[in-house]
Amino acid sequence: MAGTDPPLRMRTSESFSAVLRLLFASLLLSAPGATAAVDRSEWRLSQPLDVAAPGLIKVALPSGTLGALRPEAADLRLLDPSGTEVACFLERPLRFAGEAPVRRVKSFQATLKPRATVLLLETGVASPIAGLALEGGSGSFLKAARLEGSEDGETWQVLADGVPLYQRYQGETRLQTTFAPRAWKWLRVTLDDARTEPVPFTDARLQVVTSEDPAGAEHRPVRIVSREELPDESRLTLDLGSANLDLASLLVASDEGLFTRAASLRVRASDGGRWTERVVARGLLFHDLGADGAATRGPTRLEIGEPVPSREAVLVIQNGGSPPLPVSAIGMELAPVRMVFYARQAGRHELLAGNPGVAAPRYDLGAFAEQFKTAEPRSATLGPLAANPAYRPPAVMPDPFALGAGLDIAAWRHRKAVPVARDGAQQLELDLEVLAHARPDLADLRLVSEGWQRPFLREAGKGWRTVAVEPTAADDPKQPGVSIWRLKLPHAGLPFVSLTADSPSALFEREVTVSETVSDFRGEKSRRVLGEARWRRTPGGTVHPFTLALDSGPTTDTLSLEIRNGDNAPIQLGKVSLAYPATRLRFLAPRSAPTWLYYGNKDAAAPDYDLQLVAARLLVTETATVVPGPEESMKSGAWSGLTLSDHGTWMFWAALVVVVAALLLVLRRMLPASPGGS
Repeated sequence: MAGTDPPLRMRTSESFSAVLRLLFASLLLSAPGATAAVDRSEWRLSQPLDVAAPGLIKVALPSGTLGALRPEAADLRLLDPSGTEVACFLERPLRFAGEAPVRRVKSFQATLKPRATVLLLETGVASPIAGLALEGGSGSFLKAARLEGSEDGETWQVLADGVPLYQRYQGETRLQTTFAPRAWKWLRVTLDDARTEPVPFTDARLQVVTSEDPAGAEHRPVRIVSREELPDESRLTLDLGSANLDLASLLVASDEGLFTRAASLRVRASDGGRWTERVVARGLLFHDLGADGAATRGPTRLEIGEPVPSREAVLVIQNGGSPPLPVSAIGMELAPVRMVFYARQAGRHELLAGNPGVAAPRYDLGAFAEQFKTAEPRSATLGPLAANPAYRPPAVMPDPFALGAGLDIAAWRHRKAVPVARDGAQQLELDLEVLAHARPDLADLRLVSEGWQRPFLREAGKGWRTVAVEPTAADDPKQPGVSIWRLKLPHAGLPFVSLTADSPSALFEREVTVSETVSDFRGEKSRRVLGEARWRRTPGGTVHPFTLALDSGPTTDTLSLEIRNGDNAPIQLGKVSLAYPATRLRFLAPRSAPTWLYYGNKDAAAPDYDLQLVAARLLVTETATVVPGPEESMKSGAWSGLTLSDHGTWMFWAALVVVVAALLLVLRRMLPASPGGS
């Protein structure tokens, strides 16, 4: 394959061009999906597509269209001017993720030079090249690489610089990189050996773009929504601007001169109605010294190489024992996504998107994807994406307001009214009272209408909520080198996962501990540590609030924040807040039936509803926000939830009094009667 003659290949394509078009037309006209009826009222969005002439069409889909589609574009439909469905598929560029590059280089030559290894590669292919992967090497290493391309072996163009290539370094391996597609006869890789021994690479493979109309990656900025500093890691929540983007890489800019940090990109996904984090890609962020002894300054690249299903993603940077990495900006490289179809007629076609319940189509078109790459596509113009005026919202279930089993509420301690303002899908976020008085695993939550359970899905891990607390100085004279603050919480038992604090002080390094005082069943008190971390602030560095991850949530309503000053002056403490994950319930309810949220049953088992069968549809259905009413205590369950930690003191003494009284009674009966007694 590497030696295929390009002119011969072109002549072959031209010779069979007409035959291929006839073949495509006959096959597509007979495809099952080409004549299926589509009910336009089931799709929320519509986009016009003007086709100038019949034939093979390839049109790039904008990010707004990709974001409106479901993952894997299961709801993408295309209609011709007569309203008939047209078979289509999405053409995505080859990526390193999940598949190997498709060509080996024609020749490979390695040369050792002072402080560098130079790899000279003769590609042997005439098609555009979009990536390179090296082979060989041994042990653990990290190298900075410069990649150049040339058409004559004399004049070179820099394709990428400061690219990190590493093997088994901090548990990660990446020996490949991608770049804008272009045909190159020669490639040159220069590896920096200034600080480490040379690595014996032995071969290379190429990622070849076989499409006749290659396009490079699109560069876009990424908005940093928020940043959280946890022990040993930084979490940056990113807004990618749209969902379902083919993300080739992230470009992370930092003013830090030298650093090496393991990083991962994660997205939140639903698993059985509950939200979890899924790792999309792992890699290293890296700035090193170049051959001239100067630190690299360009953005460091985190290779992704696959579609990201959600608009929001989380970049996690592992800092280890180093200070948090300052990040000044983040960009992304997007690979183009094209819709491919055969137009039987010219005129205005229509693209439909936004149907959460429709099944993915099963077209025969995918079998001809390779042949399509050799055919010359015709032009088409895609208009703006807009609301479909014919859209009619479908019911989520045949009986959307079906109830579950009955519920005996005698064992539940608390409830809140759930005011439903309109029929349909509802969303309720659990407030602090519910989180404090329900079981820690929330297995005792129940929605009830007229004695019957109303099924719901629990959605957790999508966003965070913070509660500001006012620190009160409570220094202990017995600990002169420690600053202590008391933090009064709204309720006991809240599921806080981290504490964030700020300080106007400019230069310090302190050990910070968060703890609480708990009582056992005898009323004896002890100190329970919830989390410890080092708070460091250096001059000239980027100032971020200090975040301490809690190993476990508090069980009381008072925390102790301790900062060990040693022989230094105490630092000033600014704002303090605690964070917990937002948890929501999604359910279906009519406004005509009063609904209540019950909680506070330590013996309840988690519910199991049939609503899980339509979880995916309910999670994307437009919902109405419901705010629960004030908490009501249930008399029947008033004593069921008392814990020894809450009432340990009086329970212990009450039990002791009973035991002592019983012992005295037994002793009195065992003693002999007095001499004058009757």
